[in-house]
Amino acid sequence: AARPYLDRAGEKPHNGEYIFVEVETEAGLSGWGEITVSSPWANRAACAFLAQVGGLVAGEDPGRIEKIWHKVFREFTYLGMREVVPSVASALDIALWDIRGKTLGLPIYELLGGAVRDSIALYTHPNGGSEPESIAAACKAIVETRHKALKTDPFPHHSEEKNGYLSGQMDAEGEELGIEIIAAIREAVGPDIEILIDCHGRFDVATAIRLAKRLEPLRIGWFKEPVPVESYHALRQVRENTNVPICVGERLYTRYEFVPI
Repeated sequence: AARPYLDRAGEKPHNGEYIFVEVETEAGLSGWGEITVSSPWANRAACAFLAQVGGLVAGEDPGRIEKIWHKVFREFTYLGMREVVPSVASALDIALWDIRGKTLGLPIYELLGGAVRDSIALYTHPNGGSEPESIAAACKAIVETRHKALKTDPFPHHSEEKNGYLSGQMDAEGEELGIEIIAAIREAVGPDIEILIDCHGRFDVATAIRLAKRLEPLRIGWFKEPVPVESYHALRQVRENTNVPICVGERLYTRYEFVPI
C-alpha cells in the first residue's frame, strides 16, 4: 500500500507544507518518501495522484525498484514528463530504497556506492524587506555567520502585466531596483562572497540577456533559470549572449530532460 500525508509546518502554505508517502509491504515493513512540490494546489494534486498510484503498485515485489519506477512512469506517459509523474515515481522510489535499507540493515548511501563527501556547500537567503539598504544589511548579517554565498531574486513581482510570467519582461523601474539591490549587496558583503540570482524562469530572451549584462560587473556567481524551462532554444540564446554563469536543473526531471541541456 502507498499512502500520502500532507503536513503543515508553518504559517505560510507555500513554504510550510510537506508531502510524505508511506509504502507498506505485506511483511510489515514501511518505507518513507517525500514529494513536496511548488504550491498548495500542486501539493494537493500530487496527493490525489499518489492515492491512485497506490493501487497501481499494490502486490508488486518492493525489491524490484527499477521495474516499479518504469511501471509508474510509463503508465502515465501520455500526461508528459513535467513534474507530477516523475515526482510521484520518485517519491515511491525513495520509499522503496528505504525499505531495501531496512531489509539489509544498511543506510541508503551504502547501497548506492558509499559516502562521497563529508560535507557540502550551502547558501542561504536574505530576509530584509524590499529596499536595497535593508536587504544589504540582512546580507551583511548573513556573512557574519560565515556563509560564503547567498541567493536572492532582486527583481519585483508586483505587476503581472509588466513584471510577470506572461510578458517575460521587466519594466524600467523594476529593473533599476533590482540592479540597485545587487549593487548594495555587493558593497555590503565585499568581493569574496558569492551572490546567486534566481530568475524563476520569468524572462524572455531579450530581457534575460539585458539583465545578465547589467549584473555582470557585480560578479554574479550564477544566474538561475533566466528563461522558461520549457524552451531549450531560449536558454541557448541567453547562454551564447552572456558571460555570467547560467544555472538550471531544479525543474528538469529524469535523464531524458537533461540530455538536451
